Order: sequence, then structure tokens, then C-alpha cells
Amino acid sequence: AGTAMTLLMVALLAGGLGNAKTVNAATIYVRTAGNDANSGAAPAVAVRTITRAAVLARAGDRIVVGPGKYTEGNITPADFGQVSFVADRRGIEVGEPPGDVVVDARNFASGFELNNRPATTIDGFVIYGATTGIYVKSQSAQAVISNNVVSGNSGKGIYVEDSNGAVVFNN
Repeated sequence: AGTAMTLLMVALLAGGLGNAKTVNAATIYVRTAGNDANSGAAPAVAVRTITRAAVLARAGDRIVVGPGKYTEGNITPADFGQVSFVADRRGIEVGEPPGDVVVDARNFASGFELNNRPATTIDGFVIYGATTGIYVKSQSAQAVISNNVVSGNSGKGIYVEDSNGAVVFNN
């Protein structure tokens, strides 16, 4: 019985590992001195806009945004969920002096918009000027909206609808 069990375990492991997929999550860097023609793969080749980083990001990726003012809005990941937008206010990851990471979303419907983008994180931004600062909707379940300053929007600050398990804290 011991030998049969050992052979069964070896067969299961061999079969399971043979079908395993490797997930290579990336970090995409955004800096005010970046260029949207860059890859964003390192601070030295950072992209200029959060919107461009959102287009490049795939599920599991982390977007690190350096201090400064970004005049853009309606920022949404192109891929299906699990993308993290992180404001690097200390500037350590992008190699910049510390400062706020500001999204000036004047003339946009939203600063960030999650529409059917589950498990997406938005952390540490200052967002102002949109109709809705952060809009989480349509099955963007388990989104995490944390440590943001959302003000000066003409409609709502943070609005969550039809998204179970969304967490909004310390904003």
C-alpha cells in the first residue's frame, strides 16, 4: 500500500506540475519625467501617464506612480482585474524626491474608474476635479480603495455600486 500511495503521489505531482502556469507579475513605473513610448519596466524607462501604464498592465501587475501632478482621468486597467495602482509618495521606488501623487481629473467623468475590474487596488493618491473621484462599478468585486484624498469633485468622491466585497478605508 505504501508503494502504491507513493506512486500515486508522484503521478499526481508530475501531472499537476506539468500543467502549472507561471505568473510573471510586473511592476510598471510612472514618472512625470517619463515618456509614454517607454516600456515602464524600470524607473529609468518610466511611462509618463497613469493611463498608459493602465493599458500596459496585465492581471497581477503593480503600477507604481511617482510624486507629481498627472493631468488625466477615466483611468482604468485594460486587463481584467488584479492590477494595483500605488502612489509612491516617498519617491523611493521611482527615485524621486517625496511628494504627493496628484491626479488632476478636471474635465473627466472620473479620476479612476473600475468597470468589471475585480480585485483592483488604488492606494495613496490625491484625486480632484472629476465628476466622481473614484468610481467602482459593475462587478468590480474585492476592489481596495485605500489611503486616498479625494476632494473637489463636482459629484461624488468615491462611489461604489454593484461590486461585492469592495473595501474602502482610510480615505
